[in-house]
Amino acid sequence: MAESSNTTFTVISMGCRTNYSDSQALKQKLAAEGLRYVPFAPGIPADLYVINTCTVTSRADFDSRSWVRKAKQWNPDSTVVATGCYAQIQSAKLLGAGADLVLGNLEKDRIGEVLRLALEDRRPVVSEKIRRKGIPFATGTSDDQDRTRPVLKLQDGCDQCCSFCIIPTTRGHSRSLPPDAAVEQYRRLVGLGAREVVLSGINLSSYGEDLVPRTTLADLLNRFEGEKDGAWIRISSIEPSGLTEDLLAVIRSSRKICPHFHVPLQSGDSEVLERMNRPYSIEKYEEKIRALANVRIAARRDAGRTLDVSGGQEVHDSGESEMCIGTDVMVGFPGESEAQFENTLRAVEGLPFAYLHVFPYSVRSGTKAAKMKGLVDRKTRQRRSTTMSRLGDRKRTEFLQRQVGFVHEALVESRGKRPAEWRATTRNYIRMSFSGSGDLRNRIVKLRGLSVEGVRLHAAMVHEESGH
Repeated sequence: MAESSNTTFTVISMGCRTNYSDSQALKQKLAAEGLRYVPFAPGIPADLYVINTCTVTSRADFDSRSWVRKAKQWNPDSTVVATGCYAQIQSAKLLGAGADLVLGNLEKDRIGEVLRLALEDRRPVVSEKIRRKGIPFATGTSDDQDRTRPVLKLQDGCDQCCSFCIIPTTRGHSRSLPPDAAVEQYRRLVGLGAREVVLSGINLSSYGEDLVPRTTLADLLNRFEGEKDGAWIRISSIEPSGLTEDLLAVIRSSRKICPHFHVPLQSGDSEVLERMNRPYSIEKYEEKIRALANVRIAARRDAGRTLDVSGGQEVHDSGESEMCIGTDVMVGFPGESEAQFENTLRAVEGLPFAYLHVFPYSVRSGTKAAKMKGLVDRKTRQRRSTTMSRLGDRKRTEFLQRQVGFVHEALVESRGKRPAEWRATTRNYIRMSFSGSGDLRNRIVKLRGLSVEGVRLHAAMVHEESGH
């Protein structure tokens, strides 16, 4: 496909963390073909652009087409390849936006071979049915830019078939990475220097159900716990059904699992949940979330020490962090009445959420919901989205304010915008900014929250006092 390493490529990843993991694997595969990776940015033209698209909402569709157009604008002579979930079902629209080639989700696995064969006639190469067992390709990354918090893809596809969701069509049936392969990937990422490994999947709750013998996410987490390393483990998103007693037991005893869980709700009204084909009532969901919120993850082994904040102030580090729970909320689902929306508001208000991802309902052609009566008008959907988002902003601010004055371990990810400023993320998913000298990237530091600054905490580094 490439004559030499002078041929450059870049990958644009949209949507979920599973797609991000796919994008990292695409980088590895294209680099193995002899191409040279360059960052995706204006002023840095690439010979090959790979747009890994998303189709979870109509906005994601629009953004997918927009990235294709931008790539062509930045380098009109480039080859633009669209792949991913939107490519799987709307190849013609991506070709109309300027893509030279469209590849389906399965074709990512053999992108080098497909590109060599397909660029000659430039027809879409999209498998109509995704039935293959197993994860399509190796997950994770060896990219220097992604070693701090790499994503480990454990599962793909979904069998839940929510009435609003097109992902089972674009991703196929649920399939899992075998435990031995998962542990091997985990070891590779930690060996490359990862301080945190983010576990991803389209539906992690179903991990292991397709394997022989069957296994569970709780079983796999126990194996990760047995690895003698200091890496953190973060679960990117998990369905309420995945919060089993076995999983909660693993979380309680864990020294690695971060006290941060994203558990989609979608609606706080049981009738709407039934029309969505969500397998729980609001009462059952609330029970799961309160059980999770009451879990106290084991304190760090070095907890209980007296620390010195820059400036000479002593504080005590308990080693525990408040559980951070986030959720997805969809508003304006077909037939959702004002009273049912108010039920969702009350449910969200009463649950211990630290943040919300709010989505106005978006019609997805081919789903059951697209044929339902009672489509809520766009203005009402937007109003409800704004109202719910304001509640989410308030909950996020309240969560951050509760962290002020406490000491947290945080993983330093990047430099900030100001001189000597660094950005870091705590175990319970608080974004922090602080001042520090030297190269702190990929280091775990102790930070004390000082004040809330938008979606972050301004913080100060603390140090262990000798003699304690």
